[in-house]
Amino acid sequence: MGPTKHGVSRTVLTINTKREMIAKVEGGQKMADIARQYGLNRSTVRTILAKKDIIKKTQATEGVTKITSAKQRSAIHDKMERLLLVWIN
Repeated sequence: MGPTKHGVSRTVLTINTKREMIAKVEGGQKMADIARQYGLNRSTVRTILAKKDIIKKTQATEGVTKITSAKQRSAIHDKMERLLLVWIN
């Protein structure tokens, strides 16, 4: 069970899982079947498909679950990201 907000449980999906779902829809599977397979609401699958261009472009790193839009990023985010990349390499 995922994090809760106001008593509602949430399922957190990785970028890789979202890519799998997109591939299945593009392969001809119905959204309702995919939603059932992953235990999600059809609207969740629709939302993922609406953002498929962004999801496909994102480099998947293990554990990545959320894509932050450029609007939400600040200079401090960019600086922290550069520092982390230096630290990892």
